[in-house]
Amino acid sequence: MRRMRILLVLIAVIAAGRVCASGGEPGPERGVFPSAGSARLGSQGGRADVVSHGWIALPEPTALNASATVLAHVPPRAGVGGTPGADDGVLFPATRLEAMPAAIAACDDRVYLLFGPQGVYGGAGYRVLSLRAIPTPIAGMYAYEPRGLLDAHPSLLRVADLRGVVGTPWGPVALMHTPGPTDAPRVFRLDSASWIETSAIPTQGAEGLDVSSPVWIASEAAGVLVVGRTRGGALSAWAGRPVEGDLAPGERVVELWTWSRRPLGVPGFGLEGTQFLGVGRMLNAVVREGDSISIWSEAGGHWSRVASREGAGSPFGVLGLGDVSRVVAAWQGEAPMADGATGDPLRPRPVMVWEVSGATGLVMHDGEAARRGPLSSQDLRALIVLLLGSTAAVLLFVVRVGDDPGVVALPDGAEIASPSRRISAALIDVGVALGAVWAVTGATPGAVLDVLRITPEGLGVVGVIDLVMAGFVVSTVMEGVFGRTVGKVVAGCEVLAVVDRRAVDRRGVGLRRAAIRNAVRWGLPPAALLGVFEPGGRHRGDAVARTIVVSRFEAEAEQQG
Repeated sequence: MRRMRILLVLIAVIAAGRVCASGGEPGPERGVFPSAGSARLGSQGGRADVVSHGWIALPEPTALNASATVLAHVPPRAGVGGTPGADDGVLFPATRLEAMPAAIAACDDRVYLLFGPQGVYGGAGYRVLSLRAIPTPIAGMYAYEPRGLLDAHPSLLRVADLRGVVGTPWGPVALMHTPGPTDAPRVFRLDSASWIETSAIPTQGAEGLDVSSPVWIASEAAGVLVVGRTRGGALSAWAGRPVEGDLAPGERVVELWTWSRRPLGVPGFGLEGTQFLGVGRMLNAVVREGDSISIWSEAGGHWSRVASREGAGSPFGVLGLGDVSRVVAAWQGEAPMADGATGDPLRPRPVMVWEVSGATGLVMHDGEAARRGPLSSQDLRALIVLLLGSTAAVLLFVVRVGDDPGVVALPDGAEIASPSRRISAALIDVGVALGAVWAVTGATPGAVLDVLRITPEGLGVVGVIDLVMAGFVVSTVMEGVFGRTVGKVVAGCEVLAVVDRRAVDRRGVGLRRAAIRNAVRWGLPPAALLGVFEPGGRHRGDAVARTIVVSRFEAEAEQQG
């Protein structure tokens, strides 16, 4: 019995030693929010239009889900094709997640999220999902696809502790390692069908990787960097990349990679609590000491401190923007209560951003994230464009509605539809358009109508565009074929074609007429609304398309009876 107790104690000590040595899994429990920035990959394929996107997962618990998380997007600071990038310190809420991811990788404009782990070593592993940032016509603003969902990818088998995952020109690359005398680090790359293990990092000889010490993974423009110590104790980086011509998909067990070591010299900081970032062609180290953050840059095997900040919160996330050579650190500040107290976990907390140059240490932003409150500078630009366009269109079309002379002769038993009927029909048609957007994209009505992007799910201007397009298409088809939309059926009115100043009593007005009137109705709603109150009951779209909206006496008689 005594021997059994001694054996159990030894097993517990060994297990505890392994956990302490490995540092555990990535995540907030280690004082780090999952975050990632895409390296500048344009040099790999000759693309000059590739910009860096950053991503960070921040907790935002709700009364129903304490693990709820918001994935924030750090949009590119550099523009493409002469258009400006996003302002310094700007963050956008991209989507809401039901749980905090274990790790994040960024490849160009796509972010990969690893959730888990599930099961023990060799078990179900990590679920892999992704999201893509799509530029909008408004400079510096992005939409996120798929909306309301995430793209699924093959799961990553949990064969050891996940040390990190990074984006590369060849897709996400994950490093798994549990330090021990025989457990060598293992590197996996995600292709279209599965995670493929790469050839091993050299571990033999004095210059081989010490498998019993911790390792880190980073991504630079040239490829993947695995940082660790050699068997001789020297801090080094092993740069890896696939052997050219060995990337064809297939049932390969190991993908051939080349690994080359470069010494990193003696760092002037401790490795505990350190993160290594590839920022373009530079290697930066972000060191956490108490409540301070310092950024170090490596060049030619020598380290130099480029910036530091006191009073940083914990946990925090840090990422690199390779195209502008910046390091972005973000954390959550305290949420003030009504009486000045703090500590309510459900109360919104401000996001603090420290954005500096990874090469010179120049501070670009230090304070609360620029994207806080209902409007950012990008939103203001979008709203100004919309308001100016709407005002010009209203002045152009509405003031000319009265230029349509004469009275249209109506069929027997018909009259011009009242404004109340037409407004009721329009509101119902808006609901139908919201339902169509929901069915096609998965975006909820609240997300579509959130023009100012106050909530993380808000689609902003893109949601309005989707709503207008859906309403235009549905209304054009229904009025062209049947003369009625769903709203007009409920409100008891219909659209008739006008020929030689007479309304033709026939079903449907044709797709051409319907498209013209709905272009004004959905594209310029102020013009359509004011036209309803004209004496002739026709807005500019009706006048140009030669249509009129009527209601039937018989329908009113049946309702009264």
